[in-house]
Amino acid sequence: FVDVDVRQNAEAFATPLKTLDHISESSDRAWIETMRNGKIIHIKPFNPYGLSEKFQVVFENGFVASGKLMEPFSLWQKDFAPTNYSLSTSMQKKLVRRTWAVEQGWNELAAFYIDRAMKWFKKPPTTGRFITNKELYANDNRLYSTLKRWLPTYQIPVCLISWYEGIRVKPPGFELRDMMTHSVKLDLKRVEEIAQISDVMVFDFLVDDHDRIEAHNWVKDKSGSYIFWDSGLSFRHGPHGRLEKDLDIFCGRREWAEGSKLKSPNSTCERTCMFRNSTIEMLKTLGHKGFH
Repeated sequence: FVDVDVRQNAEAFATPLKTLDHISESSDRAWIETMRNGKIIHIKPFNPYGLSEKFQVVFENGFVASGKLMEPFSLWQKDFAPTNYSLSTSMQKKLVRRTWAVEQGWNELAAFYIDRAMKWFKKPPTTGRFITNKELYANDNRLYSTLKRWLPTYQIPVCLISWYEGIRVKPPGFELRDMMTHSVKLDLKRVEEIAQISDVMVFDFLVDDHDRIEAHNWVKDKSGSYIFWDSGLSFRHGPHGRLEKDLDIFCGRREWAEGSKLKSPNSTCERTCMFRNSTIEMLKTLGHKGFH
């Protein structure tokens, strides 16, 4: 997933380019410090797939990150006042939504901290940073970007995600769905893989991300473990949520759902029901007092 053009022009940078090798607490410290405070030496737009506007960011120490916008562009000063959700009306709770598909940065950042709260370490190091319009659009010659570059200098909040090399798309097979719905006997050799798939679904449920219904969003790292790749479309239904729709996340990818022979109550598909004990216990520790 490292952009070919940057690799081909690596000689243009004084320091060899570096991408994330693995996810850990130590990699968090190194990458987040660089992405927050490191000197940026190159930025260019890229969009290999998806709806969001993306940028490739290179730092002085050679680290490479992906950038996503966090807020829509506006000529006027934006004021996002904190709101007490518990004091909102029922209509306000139902209408509140995240930004749409282009500005995915806040979703990615919030999802990253939920992953770390659960101690999964399945999302690449992620942080937020202000970058000026002069920097962000310096190598972007699209008309709209050029106009924004010509404006007086202003700060743009950007979510930066360390560039993770060696990942590959690997949607789980139908035999795993059948084991996770207790339709066939569990193969003990596949237990860890099933636990990883279950953790992905639990994570997606926590962040209200329905995009894993597409097979290409099931991604493994180079060690063969599933990771929580791309949370840009999370928090789909806002803080109010839509429980029955959200529970359908446990139906898995589209082909799993469409091939279901049985249907769960209030659902158009059969939901998986197999979870890692440690995940359940961790959720209990993070829940409200008295949660069972």
